[in-house]
Amino acid sequence: MVNYKTKSLCVFRFGWTAPKYVGNAVVRNRLKKWCRVYFKNKKPVFKDNKGADINIIFTKKRDKIFYKNMTYAELKSKLDKAVLRIEKNV
Repeated sequence: MVNYKTKSLCVFRFGWTAPKYVGNAVVRNRLKKWCRVYFKNKKPVFKDNKGADINIIFTKKRDKIFYKNMTYAELKSKLDKAVLRIEKNV
């Protein structure tokens, strides 16, 4: 799940929420690291030079095994879809 709020400033802020039910500390830290790498390499482009606050939330709807077995490519494709949806709505 991705939440966002647009701002008039041209500043992007990214955050993530990875509660304990997602997995152990190793899994949560790996997911957070991948999110940092993703947003470091790709800056979303919004119309009218707007910025945004974006928060990635890893939900409870999945098993711990789901996040443990997730690859960077899978996470990247999900984040690409979410960022594209945000760019269209803003």
